[in-house]
Amino acid sequence: MPHLHCLPFGKLKHPAYRSLADEHLKRIRSWLPVTETELRPTQSSGTPSPAQRMGYQEAEATAFQEFIEKKSIHHRSVIVLDASGEPWDSRQWADFLQNQTSPLGLSIGSTWGWQPSVLKSFRAVSFGRQTMAHELARVVAYEQVYRALALLRNHPYHFENKE
Repeated sequence: MPHLHCLPFGKLKHPAYRSLADEHLKRIRSWLPVTETELRPTQSSGTPSPAQRMGYQEAEATAFQEFIEKKSIHHRSVIVLDASGEPWDSRQWADFLQNQTSPLGLSIGSTWGWQPSVLKSFRAVSFGRQTMAHELARVVAYEQVYRALALLRNHPYHFENKE
């Protein structure tokens, strides 16, 4: 299997989230090479204007795309998590991973969200319509990757009711 590059914007500040993320990265590593590189989000004091927010999104999109290019990750092998993306179930995560042969990317945008061009250039996926903290979304994303790998290996971690 190819290498997975997890590219979240920002750091996990709460120790419980860091511990859960690390546990899932360790589990993923048993089946798939994985690295986590925390990208630096644009900082702002106060509430930015819409124009400032677009500028922040543009700066972050540029940094993200430069990293993707530096690691030679093909655009169709990158998942960006966003509420506007396609909601995937665990089988879709597994199908995506199973069909990959080149390096993979998985990213959660910053609090500013993704620039529309990023959502068009990469595979946008969502966890549905609910809103959740970025730190929790990262843990859920890593858990879904592990669950998908378990599903591909018929590991008992994933139970699929086939009624």
